Amino acid sequence: MDKTKFKIKGSFEYGKFFSKKSIIILSILVAALCVAVFCIIGMYDKFSKESFTIVFFFFLIMCISFAGFLIYIVVTNKYHKKKIEEWKQDAILTEGIVERLPGLLNNRSFSMTIIYKKGKKTIQSPSENRTRFPIRRTRYFDLLIGIKMPVLYSPKYNKVLFVETSYRDYVS
Repeated sequence: MDKTKFKIKGSFEYGKFFSKKSIIILSILVAALCVAVFCIIGMYDKFSKESFTIVFFFFLIMCISFAGFLIYIVVTNKYHKKKIEEWKQDAILTEGIVERLPGLLNNRSFSMTIIYKKGKKTIQSPSENRTRFPIRRTRYFDLLIGIKMPVLYSPKYNKVLFVETSYRDYVS
Protein backbone atom coordinates (compact mmCIF):
# COMPACT_ATOMS: atom_id res chain seq x y z
CA MET A 1 0.00 0.00 0.00
CA ASP A 2 1.34 3.42 -0.95
CA LYS A 3 0.79 5.66 2.08
CA THR A 4 2.05 8.73 0.24
CA LYS A 5 -1.14 8.90 -1.83
CA PHE A 6 -3.21 9.69 1.27
CA LYS A 7 -3.56 13.32 2.20
CA ILE A 8 -3.31 13.62 5.98
CA LYS A 9 -5.41 16.38 7.53
CA GLY A 10 -4.38 15.83 11.14
CA SER A 11 -3.82 13.31 13.87
CA PHE A 12 -5.66 12.11 16.92
CA GLU A 13 -2.88 13.44 19.13
CA TYR A 14 -2.55 16.93 17.60
CA GLY A 15 -5.96 17.44 16.03
CA LYS A 16 -6.57 19.06 12.67
CA PHE A 17 -3.82 21.07 10.99
CA PHE A 18 -4.27 24.81 10.71
CA SER A 19 -5.53 25.37 7.18
CA LYS A 20 -3.60 27.24 4.50
CA LYS A 21 -6.54 29.61 4.26
CA SER A 22 -6.20 30.65 7.92
CA ILE A 23 -2.44 31.13 7.48
CA ILE A 24 -2.99 33.33 4.40
CA ILE A 25 -5.67 35.42 6.13
CA LEU A 26 -3.47 35.90 9.19
CA SER A 27 -0.52 36.85 6.96
CA ILE A 28 -2.62 39.50 5.21
CA LEU A 29 -3.76 40.83 8.58
CA VAL A 30 -0.16 41.07 9.83
CA ALA A 31 0.89 42.85 6.64
CA ALA A 32 -2.01 45.31 6.95
CA LEU A 33 -1.13 46.05 10.57
CA CYS A 34 2.53 46.62 9.62
CA VAL A 35 1.42 49.06 6.91
CA ALA A 36 -0.81 50.80 9.48
CA VAL A 37 2.14 51.17 11.89
CA PHE A 38 4.29 52.72 9.14
CA CYS A 39 1.46 55.05 8.10
CA ILE A 40 1.03 56.20 11.69
CA ILE A 41 4.78 56.88 11.91
CA GLY A 42 4.54 58.88 8.67
CA MET A 43 1.71 60.98 10.12
CA TYR A 44 3.54 61.76 13.37
CA ASP A 45 3.20 65.52 12.97
CA LYS A 46 -0.60 65.33 12.46
CA PHE A 47 -1.24 63.75 15.90
CA SER A 48 -0.85 65.20 19.35
CA LYS A 49 1.96 63.52 21.24
CA GLU A 50 -0.43 61.67 23.62
CA SER A 51 -2.75 60.38 20.93
CA PHE A 52 0.18 59.36 18.70
CA THR A 53 1.68 57.29 21.50
CA ILE A 54 -1.60 55.52 22.24
CA VAL A 55 -2.45 54.78 18.59
CA PHE A 56 1.11 53.79 17.70
CA PHE A 57 1.53 51.35 20.58
CA PHE A 58 -1.94 49.89 20.04
CA PHE A 59 -1.19 49.03 16.41
CA LEU A 60 2.37 47.91 17.24
CA ILE A 61 1.13 45.53 19.94
CA MET A 62 -1.56 44.16 17.60
CA CYS A 63 1.02 43.66 14.84
CA ILE A 64 3.46 41.85 17.15
CA SER A 65 0.68 39.69 18.63
CA PHE A 66 -0.69 38.54 15.27
CA ALA A 67 2.83 38.01 13.88
CA GLY A 68 3.67 35.86 16.93
CA PHE A 69 0.52 33.81 16.45
CA LEU A 70 1.31 33.39 12.74
CA ILE A 71 4.81 32.15 13.57
CA TYR A 72 3.34 29.77 16.16
CA ILE A 73 0.90 28.32 13.61
CA VAL A 74 3.56 27.81 10.94
CA VAL A 75 6.07 26.23 13.36
CA THR A 76 3.40 24.02 14.95
CA ASN A 77 2.16 22.77 11.57
CA LYS A 78 5.73 22.06 10.46
CA TYR A 79 6.50 20.13 13.66
CA HIS A 80 3.27 18.11 13.44
CA LYS A 81 3.86 17.25 9.78
CA LYS A 82 7.39 16.09 10.58
CA LYS A 83 6.10 13.76 13.33
CA ILE A 84 3.32 12.50 11.06
CA GLU A 85 5.80 11.59 8.31
CA GLU A 86 7.60 9.47 10.89
CA TRP A 87 4.35 7.79 11.98
CA LYS A 88 3.28 7.09 8.37
CA GLN A 89 6.20 4.74 7.78
CA ASP A 90 4.53 1.73 9.40
CA ALA A 91 0.91 2.94 9.21
CA ILE A 92 -1.85 0.71 7.94
CA LEU A 93 -5.15 1.81 6.43
CA THR A 94 -8.03 0.85 8.68
CA GLU A 95 -11.22 2.26 10.17
CA GLY A 96 -11.81 4.07 13.44
CA ILE A 97 -14.61 5.59 15.50
CA VAL A 98 -14.22 8.63 17.78
CA GLU A 99 -16.09 8.46 21.10
CA ARG A 100 -16.41 10.97 23.93
CA LEU A 101 -15.10 9.83 27.31
CA PRO A 102 -17.42 10.57 30.22
CA GLY A 103 -16.00 12.44 33.15
CA LEU A 104 -14.13 15.53 34.05
CA LEU A 105 -13.82 18.95 32.50
CA ASN A 106 -16.89 19.29 30.31
CA ASN A 107 -16.21 16.01 28.50
CA ARG A 108 -13.15 17.32 26.66
CA SER A 109 -11.60 13.86 26.45
CA PHE A 110 -12.04 11.40 23.61
CA SER A 111 -11.11 7.87 22.70
CA MET A 112 -10.76 6.32 19.30
CA THR A 113 -11.44 2.68 18.62
CA ILE A 114 -9.36 1.28 15.79
CA ILE A 115 -10.38 -1.93 14.05
CA TYR A 116 -7.66 -3.77 12.16
CA LYS A 117 -6.54 -7.31 11.35
CA LYS A 118 -4.86 -7.95 14.70
CA GLY A 119 -8.02 -7.06 16.62
CA LYS A 120 -9.49 -3.98 18.19
CA LYS A 121 -7.39 -1.21 19.75
CA THR A 122 -8.71 1.73 21.81
CA ILE A 123 -6.61 4.88 22.05
CA GLN A 124 -7.42 7.68 24.48
CA SER A 125 -6.47 11.30 24.09
CA PRO A 126 -5.28 13.02 26.14
CA SER A 127 -4.00 10.01 28.01
CA GLU A 128 -2.00 11.65 30.79
CA ASN A 129 -3.54 15.07 31.48
CA ARG A 130 -7.13 15.79 30.46
CA THR A 131 -6.88 19.49 31.31
CA ARG A 132 -4.42 20.18 28.49
CA PHE A 133 -6.80 19.17 25.73
CA PRO A 134 -7.29 22.24 23.48
CA ILE A 135 -10.79 23.52 22.80
CA ARG A 136 -9.98 23.80 19.07
CA ARG A 137 -9.46 20.04 18.95
CA THR A 138 -12.61 19.42 20.99
CA ARG A 139 -14.79 21.20 18.41
CA TYR A 140 -13.16 19.21 15.61
CA PHE A 141 -13.68 15.86 17.35
CA ASP A 142 -17.30 16.75 18.16
CA LEU A 143 -17.98 16.55 14.41
CA LEU A 144 -16.51 13.06 14.23
CA ILE A 145 -18.19 11.36 17.20
CA GLY A 146 -19.78 8.05 16.24
CA ILE A 147 -18.66 8.17 12.62
CA LYS A 148 -16.84 5.16 11.19
CA MET A 149 -14.09 6.62 9.02
CA PRO A 150 -10.90 5.53 7.29
CA VAL A 151 -7.71 6.31 9.21
CA LEU A 152 -4.06 5.38 9.09
CA TYR A 153 -2.92 3.62 12.28
CA SER A 154 0.72 3.23 13.28
CA PRO A 155 1.08 0.17 15.55
CA LYS A 156 4.72 1.01 16.30
CA TYR A 157 3.94 4.50 17.65
CA ASN A 158 0.28 3.80 18.60
CA LYS A 159 -0.85 6.90 16.66
CA VAL A 160 -3.88 7.60 14.49
CA LEU A 161 -3.74 9.80 11.38
CA PHE A 162 -6.86 11.27 9.81
CA VAL A 163 -7.12 10.74 6.07
CA GLU A 164 -8.62 13.52 3.94
CA THR A 165 -12.24 12.55 3.36
CA SER A 166 -15.61 14.12 3.84
CA TYR A 167 -16.93 12.94 7.20
CA ARG A 168 -20.45 13.04 5.76
CA ASP A 169 -19.46 10.13 3.51
CA TYR A 170 -18.84 7.89 6.52
CA VAL A 171 -21.88 8.44 8.71
CA SER A 172 -22.82 5.08 10.21
